[in-house]
Amino acid sequence: MKKSTTKVQIVLALCLCISLSVFAQTPDQRKAIAETYDQELLAQLAQEYSRTFKEDFEAAKAYAAANGIPVYLETENGGIAVLHKVLEDGSLLYTSTSNQGAARTVRANRLYPGPSPLDLEVEGEGMVIGIWDGGIVLPSHELLVGRVQQVDNAPGLSTHATHV
Repeated sequence: MKKSTTKVQIVLALCLCISLSVFAQTPDQRKAIAETYDQELLAQLAQEYSRTFKEDFEAAKAYAAANGIPVYLETENGGIAVLHKVLEDGSLLYTSTSNQGAARTVRANRLYPGPSPLDLEVEGEGMVIGIWDGGIVLPSHELLVGRVQQVDNAPGLSTHATHV
């Protein structure tokens, strides 16, 4: 029994040491990395892609209105699909979300603050992340108030974006 306990202690000590060396980038590191970017080129590309996206989306909405085609769809799995472009051959380009049940499947709900089976109280304090998703996140959601910022012009509210 003593051998087994010693092995467990060694494994736990190794895991602790390894986990201590895993940190995200500090604000200074993010700033230093961003300084190496060609900001002018990035701004130019962003403006160009935004213009093209808006033109394609407006043309797709006009096509949809003229042909009785929905711009926004709810998929069978509870996700959303948005018509973004009509291709040259006339086919429609939709983008969609596809993992409505993922939060429950991976049991992410067990990490939330408040009473939960694991009682971990994971808050994500001090973390900055960026996520693109298929719609607008619900900023008034009880877990997101004051913690989320929508930076694009997403077309509509999405339960998927909120749970991601």
